[in-house]
Amino acid sequence: MRKYQVPFQNAVLTASILNSLHRIVSGSAYRINLWELFLGSRASADAAASFEMVRETAFTSGGVAITPAPIDQGDPASVATASTGATGTVFVGLTGTVIVLAFGMNQRGTYRFVCDPATPIKFAAAANAGAVLSCDSVSAAYNVDGGSVFSE
Repeated sequence: MRKYQVPFQNAVLTASILNSLHRIVSGSAYRINLWELFLGSRASADAAASFEMVRETAFTSGGVAITPAPIDQGDPASVATASTGATGTVFVGLTGTVIVLAFGMNQRGTYRFVCDPATPIKFAAAANAGAVLSCDSVSAAYNVDGGSVFSE
């Protein structure tokens, strides 16, 4: 099984808009299996945010491309692509409606979600299908760092 990591830094959470932080899009030949997700902030103030991971069912535009890094350097490049809305970008045309993970977080905290080894969160093997992590509410603007680990 080939595993990849997709980190992001300084993703801006803005109180006035839906913030799309992180996206992984599969190719039609492989399913994406999400194994781990982690988030944290470098700031020490108090603010709260609510996040959700949504199944994406069609291509969306926006964000900055990130190359998934293989955890085992002997693995080939990932078929999946990834991007981040590092400047508070909202991915245009997000059609995902199935929330597969939802959680709240305080700015001073660090959040780490790890799947049971037998049951990762699975996403379709279809062109332009994948996962989007969004912040749907925040009490005050702040930046987060984080990333995910997935296999294909």
